[in-house]
Amino acid sequence: MARYILVASKDDPASVNMFKTLLNTYPFKEHQTSIGDKAYRWGPMTLIIFSRELLELDNIDQELGMLGENHYYVFLSRHESEAKIPSLLVHTPGNWTSHSPYGGKPYEICICPSLLMKKVLLKISRNIRELSEKWRFGMEVTHHGPYLQSPAIFIEIGSTEEEWTDKQASNVLIHSLVDVLMEYNHDLGVQYPFIIGIGGPHYAPSFNRIALETDVAVSHVIPSYALEADFRYEMIIKAIRRSLGRFASIVLDWKGLRAHHREKILNFLGERSIKTMKVKELLR
Repeated sequence: MARYILVASKDDPASVNMFKTLLNTYPFKEHQTSIGDKAYRWGPMTLIIFSRELLELDNIDQELGMLGENHYYVFLSRHESEAKIPSLLVHTPGNWTSHSPYGGKPYEICICPSLLMKKVLLKISRNIRELSEKWRFGMEVTHHGPYLQSPAIFIEIGSTEEEWTDKQASNVLIHSLVDVLMEYNHDLGVQYPFIIGIGGPHYAPSFNRIALETDVAVSHVIPSYALEADFRYEMIIKAIRRSLGRFASIVLDWKGLRAHHREKILNFLGERSIKTMKVKELLR
């Protein structure tokens, strides 16, 4: 049976908003913890609250002694962006290059629970109707820390103090998450095959459509900007290995990739007989 470790930070206003929603809505009981400030448990969920930034919590699964593919970590976080668009977002943490300015380790990515991420995204797509029309939702590409050996996702409220402390937004995001987690153990036998996405911008519009509109789960997405840095093509293989479920294909956002990147990717994958597709083949 899967266990879910919900990780929150007192230093993050959106995280505080979300853990208060959890404690005020569901019958969590205080629980002893070896790390963190406070811990609570209810059903398959354990909530752990820290006084540190979430991006600094590398290897907390090892510190807790709760690691492996049956332990899913969900980080409750704020999202910041220059566009300041009110948004509810999900993604898996990880770094595609040698640069790790926002936590994690160079060239390391967490295990992506693509089925869980797809189901949370679908649930948000229905529940976001409770918010005003200014709100957006979606999946981001894999980025930033921390690094864990266990499956992990972030759920985020963006993008300014006004949204981080919005109680209704927190209700929508937390209720979406909890509904999925309470159903998820029964859904593990209904696995969608997963794809790895390559190309396009940070907010991955093409891969969001695939996650929402097809019978495929989207695992790690490698954005075009990562390919412009010191990217190693072996990271594509790591993305497949660091995903839960049955691999279907590498899917390329063809128009979102430069020609020389497309050529290198196709040569690399062709030499290894790894299936590739274009986004438009899934979104016909």
